Amino acid sequence: MGVPLSHALWITAIGMGLVFAAILVLWGIMEALVRLIPPKKEADETAEGEAESAYVAVVPEVKMCKQRAAALAVSAALALNKASLSVGGKPQAWAAPSSWQVAQRAGQVAQRNPLISRRNRGNVP
Repeated sequence: MGVPLSHALWITAIGMGLVFAAILVLWGIMEALVRLIPPKKEADETAEGEAESAYVAVVPEVKMCKQRAAALAVSAALALNKASLSVGGKPQAWAAPSSWQVAQRAGQVAQRNPLISRRNRGNVP
C-alpha cells in the first residue's frame, strides 16, 4: 500500500474510534443519570388518582360542552360553505386560479407535450 492510503486508513480508524468512544461516554452519562435521579414517589401517583376522580365527576358537563362546540363548528362550516358558493348573490362556478398556479400548470403541460420535438444526436462536438 502507498503512504497516502495508509495515512487515510489510520485517520479513518482514529475517527471511527472517537465516534464509538463518544457513544460509550454518552451511554455512561445516561446510565448515571438514571441511577442518580430518584424514582417517582407515591404521593404523585395519589395526586393523579384524585385528578382522575374529579374528572369523572365532571364528565357529563364536559360532554355537553363538547357537543355544543361540535354543533357550533358544524353550523359555522355550513355558513362558510354557503358564503363561498356565491359571490355577489350569484353562484360561483369556479374559483380563478392564482398566477402562480397558472405558471406551474403551464410548465407541467409543456413538459408532457413539447411543441418542438428534438432528436437526440448523441455525442456531437
